[in-house]
Amino acid sequence: MTDPHEPEQSAGEESSGRDRPPVQSQDGAGEGTRRQTPSAEVQHTETEDTQVQGASAAGRKEGRKALLLGLGGGLVVAAFVLAAFVWPGFLAGPGKPDDKAAEAVAALSSKNPGELEKVSCHGPDGKPVAQLPPQALQLIQAVKQTGPPQLSLDTQALAPVDLTLSAQGQTQDLPVDVVLGVTNGEWCMNGISQRQ
Repeated sequence: MTDPHEPEQSAGEESSGRDRPPVQSQDGAGEGTRRQTPSAEVQHTETEDTQVQGASAAGRKEGRKALLLGLGGGLVVAAFVLAAFVWPGFLAGPGKPDDKAAEAVAALSSKNPGELEKVSCHGPDGKPVAQLPPQALQLIQAVKQTGPPQLSLDTQALAPVDLTLSAQGQTQDLPVDVVLGVTNGEWCMNGISQRQ
């Protein structure tokens, strides 16, 4: 606060309290009292105290932010490690579908619904996703895999197969794909589709 009796200083000038003459002011009774203006050192110390308080508050906020980021990162790493142990195929994937394709071809050749159910994918209700009716299985005369399974997606593969079907004394070769999918981290048969 400035006193109307004091000369004003420009922003670039510095003064110390020793250079200032005591300022005389009058109280309400009209008596003159002498008081010493605060020195620049006292004012400078008060400014530093205010700056230190502001800096410590900002430091606390940044410390909390760093702590939260560190905890969040630690939780992500922990979840990743846990997933790797709980689900063994989490990091490696389901592997190659070659063995499951051979099992599916053998199950189709046997015409055994129980064998087909073992290699078939199962839904959440536990039932096989692709069910071939027993009448269709009776039409199959021969099943021959004509090539290795080809991945169409990360979790889907197509195994080329030639089916020989026989009905009413007539025989027909039908090129099909055994569709393989991944359920619970393992390859399984999703069904059969006609090859284009």
